[in-house]
Amino acid sequence: MYLNRPGTDTFTQLDDLVLLAGTGELVYCGPAKTAPAHFASMGHQCPPGESPGRFLCERVLSLACSLSPCCSTSSLVISLAL
Repeated sequence: MYLNRPGTDTFTQLDDLVLLAGTGELVYCGPAKTAPAHFASMGHQCPPGESPGRFLCERVLSLACSLSPCCSTSSLVISLAL
């Protein structure tokens, strides 16, 4: 399943999360519930009140764009498993 910037209600129903950026580089693969803490441990804290799913999508896109001059929103693929 592909979801683009899922809201909090949708994100909290996910079991597993795979984040791919750019030309398919794996950014994260694991339990959805631990993804925000994983990114926070690297200095990317989700702001209070913001959807974790939306935050992670924006963060991954931002990181991918900082590494590639050919970046666009189509460079981000999110695979989510319910």
